Amino acid sequence: MPKSILIIVTIMMITTANLYSQDDSTYFNRLFYTSKVWGFVKYFHSEVADCSINWDSVLVAKLPEIKNASSNTEFNTILYDLITNPGETALPTEPLPVVPDSLMFNLNTSWFDDEIFTAEVKDALDTIHSRFRPGPHCLVEQAFYNGNPIFDDDDQYHSPSGNYPEEEVRILGLFRYWNIINYFFPYKNLMDQDWDETLIELIPLFYEAENSLEYSLAAMIMAKRINDSHAFIAGTSENFGSFFPRFAMGYFEDETVIYKVHNSIEELQPGDIVRVLDGYDIDYLRDSLEIYTHGSNDIAIQYYVHDKIIRGDYGSFDITVENDNGISTYTFSRNWGYNLYNDFLSNTGPVWYDTLVDQSCLFGYVDMELLTSDQVGDMMDDLWDTDAIIFDVRGYPQGTLWTLVYYLFTEPLHIANFTVPDIEYPGTLFWNEETIGGYNSALYSGHIIILFDIHTISQAEYTCMGLDQFPESIKIGSTTQAADGNISAIYMPGTIYMWFTGLGTFYPDYTPTQRIGIIPDIEVWPTIEGIRQGKDEVLEVAFDCLLVNQHEMVVRQTGSNIELFPNPSSGSANLRFTIHETQFTICELFDISGVMVKSFINEVKNPGTHEMVVELRDLKPGIYFCVLKTNAGIQTKKLIKL
Repeated sequence: MPKSILIIVTIMMITTANLYSQDDSTYFNRLFYTSKVWGFVKYFHSEVADCSINWDSVLVAKLPEIKNASSNTEFNTILYDLITNPGETALPTEPLPVVPDSLMFNLNTSWFDDEIFTAEVKDALDTIHSRFRPGPHCLVEQAFYNGNPIFDDDDQYHSPSGNYPEEEVRILGLFRYWNIINYFFPYKNLMDQDWDETLIELIPLFYEAENSLEYSLAAMIMAKRINDSHAFIAGTSENFGSFFPRFAMGYFEDETVIYKVHNSIEELQPGDIVRVLDGYDIDYLRDSLEIYTHGSNDIAIQYYVHDKIIRGDYGSFDITVENDNGISTYTFSRNWGYNLYNDFLSNTGPVWYDTLVDQSCLFGYVDMELLTSDQVGDMMDDLWDTDAIIFDVRGYPQGTLWTLVYYLFTEPLHIANFTVPDIEYPGTLFWNEETIGGYNSALYSGHIIILFDIHTISQAEYTCMGLDQFPESIKIGSTTQAADGNISAIYMPGTIYMWFTGLGTFYPDYTPTQRIGIIPDIEVWPTIEGIRQGKDEVLEVAFDCLLVNQHEMVVRQTGSNIELFPNPSSGSANLRFTIHETQFTICELFDISGVMVKSFINEVKNPGTHEMVVELRDLKPGIYFCVLKTNAGIQTKKLIKL
């Protein structure tokens, strides 16, 4: 599909979605409540839970009746028939389990009391709700014990309907996705837009979609609304084309920039700024495609926008670029499929190596995208005597963290806490503490440096979380895609497959990661000039002996009782520490090179816990070490200034 048609269709969808008639408005409002009723009965009625009836088919059969209902009374009669279709729900035999309010934000039944419902419908909904007790559901399972939910692939509407399902089946697809997210998305509370408002927005788009393109665009807008970098969609690639040129581009310093060029292309160079592509101003093209591009944060959205921009139909296209020599227009061909393009983007260097820097410190480097679990032992043997190992997580790892931890930690590592959607009690979650590794004695004694950027997502972010707990670790790079947790699939009519993050992932101290990502200790972004010079600016910062040859006072000590919060901080931080006897106490702040930049305390302190506010606004962003010196020794805490 040419981008010109795609953009025109998208603009038409956005501008016409609200221009519907009064009759349509009434129907859309009824669909809104039908979705909520149908989804509630699907997940809370005992007779639907055992798949004794096909609940999708029941909805498809009822939709024409709902559309043609002549009054609200008739609409409620149809709803009541829908609710009671499965028969009586089972009577409870035990109390409903108590779930903390903080884990019930996906379960809200206040809409039962909306004025649109008759007393008969309200009573029917209340009966199902009061009788519900957690139990297995035939349409929802766990991917593994305490894992993310997996859902039925009811493919009865896939092939017969083709890529453009009929009206009732399109509405079914919307209802299925909306209710799965409503009850099982662990991050529904982090969406920018209320999920009910999203349903109101989407109903006209799905109803009025006139072809497979408009239907799939509506699905993409729906996926965008969950604010999740895992909200991938398959089966819609024809909207953007399935072929790639022999170069790659990304978003750097607010510009669309070519950053890698195949040697078969001589006209383009890394660092060329794209001005026009496929006949469109690049900023207009990017803004137009952003309407339905998913992502947990803005930089992730721009990353996936460029995935859409660069693709197209097989054949020639024009591109206008700007560099130091001026502005030039060229014609190239999109003639690579996905596999060839992906191979072009993949790293081809060594999996690991060591190198001496400034004749004073020995670094190891590991490409985590290439390293396999069975190589970890040999890699650690080769790099065991280095001053630091740089783990490059700017690609997707191959599950090596679970092996690496045995070389880095003396005991099992509490790596994360998960909020797990309870598949037996829809709308609620429970906490699961995740521990990996085991007990070991021979551990790596150097430093760890972790590199990451916008390419870092999911297991890559999880790997950063684990490595960051190593006592001598430093994180360098830029914000990640902020979607950490196993993904779950939703199967849509019309052979569309959609995904979302199915587990809520938090640091051991319950700090969230979704929509935030991994925060670097030292922030480094690639620059256009650096791309033109062929530099890896992030890696260059890591190869710095100051990171490993720190002042002896700023080496972190085991068992430090110093607390600094918030950490990272952009303004001020609260300092708290405890001493057990009257003694002279010194507390100072050092930068990463060992230079003292602030002195907070230089006096006798009485036993007990002491607190004070540390002002940081006058310091440059970076890594600092707060050092507490008493008769008992020296204790150190890393502090990150944003």
